Order: sequence, then structure tokens, then C-alpha cells
Amino acid sequence: MGYGDTVPSTSLSRAFAVVVVLLGLAVLSLVTASVAALFVKTEERAIERELLQELDHMRAQVTALQVAVTELSRQLKLPRD
Repeated sequence: MGYGDTVPSTSLSRAFAVVVVLLGLAVLSLVTASVAALFVKTEERAIERELLQELDHMRAQVTALQVAVTELSRQLKLPRD
């Protein structure tokens, strides 16, 4: 007995075999997509962390600029907004 010794012979059994093959491909696709989604999610988290760090850095720069402008306006005795 080798590969292909038993094959569907009626139209109904062939249709059933097609459905089984398609279901198998669908399940395999779902597993592959789930694994890929895990990798993408991990990468998204890393990018999000980088963006949040950059945002914190920019906030610190804006605060420093606000302090510098306030100090400069005091030194020049400019009216405050």
C-alpha cells in the first residue's frame, strides 16, 4: 500500500475531500496568522516605547524652553502674556 491507493471515487466523496482539504488550509492559515500577529505585536510595543521616550524628551525640552523664555522676559522686563 502506497500513497494514493485509496482515493475518493464518487462525486460526493470527492466534494467531501475538497472540503476537508480547504478546512485544513484554513486552520493552517489561522495558526500562521496568529504567530505572525504575535511578532507584529511585539514589534509594535517596541516602537511605542521608543515613541513615548521621544515624547518625554520633547516635553522636557518644551519645559526648559518655557523656563528660559520666562527668565529672559524677566531679565528684559517684558510684559507677560
